[in-house]
Amino acid sequence: MNAFARRHAAWLILALALAVRCVRLSAKNLWLDESASWDLATSTVDRLIAWTAGDVHPPLYYVLLKGWVALFGDSLAAMRSLSVVASVVALGLFYRLALGFMSRGVALTLLLWGALSPHSVYHAQEVRMYAPVTALVLGAALAYRAWVDSGFRRHGSLALYALCATCALYMHYFTVLVLVALSVHFLLLSFDRESPAQGDFMKRWARWVGAHLVVLVAYLPWIRTAIAQLTKGQAWRAPVGLAQMPAYAANLIRTFALGPYDVPSFYSIPAVLAFPVLLAGIGFLLVVVARRGRSERDVFAVCVGILPIAIGLALLPKSGHMDLSRYLAYSGLRVLFAAARGLSSFATSEEKQVYALLVACAAVVPSLRAYVALDSTDADARPLVAYLQQQPLPGTPTPGPGNVLVVGHLMSAVRYIARDSLSLKGGYSSDAVVDSLGAKKPDRRPAWIIVDYRWPAFETLTHDARAAEVDVAGGMRGRIRLFRVVP
Repeated sequence: MNAFARRHAAWLILALALAVRCVRLSAKNLWLDESASWDLATSTVDRLIAWTAGDVHPPLYYVLLKGWVALFGDSLAAMRSLSVVASVVALGLFYRLALGFMSRGVALTLLLWGALSPHSVYHAQEVRMYAPVTALVLGAALAYRAWVDSGFRRHGSLALYALCATCALYMHYFTVLVLVALSVHFLLLSFDRESPAQGDFMKRWARWVGAHLVVLVAYLPWIRTAIAQLTKGQAWRAPVGLAQMPAYAANLIRTFALGPYDVPSFYSIPAVLAFPVLLAGIGFLLVVVARRGRSERDVFAVCVGILPIAIGLALLPKSGHMDLSRYLAYSGLRVLFAAARGLSSFATSEEKQVYALLVACAAVVPSLRAYVALDSTDADARPLVAYLQQQPLPGTPTPGPGNVLVVGHLMSAVRYIARDSLSLKGGYSSDAVVDSLGAKKPDRRPAWIIVDYRWPAFETLTHDARAAEVDVAGGMRGRIRLFRVVP
């Protein structure tokens, strides 16, 4: 490596990360959750706040996206670029954090792993809050470390921690697990007699508690809503038994390592190469922490990299099914950090650590390529909308297919694609379809019906003589279907 590359290696890897995250940024369809983000970002602030108050996520991301859309527009590339930028910022913070825990060569290789991580790239190309949340929790962890490493004297770092923590809580509820993890580390650090921590005990605690009181006061406007949302639960969540927990944990680690799409089995070559590095690093870290003479930095790596995942898994029997690879998306990079710290803490040379991480980097490339090559995720309504836009009104050659009933949860996605070119009506119940098909007034009767696989009666219309299914080229019949209403 020449002198220029050595001096600017981190920037070169971040440039690579940016390039990877921009590849085919607009190619995939705006899927269900993304369409909800677009719908809120293009609505009024009052509607945005009211809608999120009844949903399961707090409002900050949507407010931020609304400002972003006002500046750059609502094209797919424009909206997703917010997550791209946030993801690259998160990687920069990730690297800064790693430098305090391992050699520069290992930290750079770890940064490369994060840059190529299919899990990270996926969330970086999504109009959702997970990439910004990752940047915020890494910022909080980095600010906390700056405060600890200064002997608890850098009050500005603690204030920055409080700011990042507040913003993170206003963006996703599960970021509270990061605050719990950092508080556990602070508690252990405070009572560790062998810790080199400096400063008066009571003053440290007063400042720590004071910082969280600031967070609490800043969160007061939303706290009642948050409690109501978190306690009401969601009826659709399938129960999770203790016997299922190992499978959930294994799938979570597999997704963190190889991404949510085209994830190979545990016996594939990529998995055989990547998982031993990841699991060995975590295992080494846990062994080191279990020793009597452990370093507080090893304890910190366990707290930020492993503890939120452990708590999330422990909540499953109570909460029911949750996609933890999404709700704990910020843990994807942090578990890589914990594994690399484990490798660094064990008796291995820097060269061996770098080689091991490079093997893991190479292992994730096939999964990354498979994800980038995807043309769509979830139910893609684009072929159906394109087909409808070419259909003439009854009795005329003029394009305009008449009323279209969108059944299920895809109304926002279809509305985004159609851009006022179709007359759309939404409905969620089977009764809405039955009423529409049986409408006595022709002007109230839809000409077409779109259903997506989340609708409980997805298969119903295929057996209804009043609706004829249309086979659209490029359609995803297993996930979304189009029916023409029979006159």
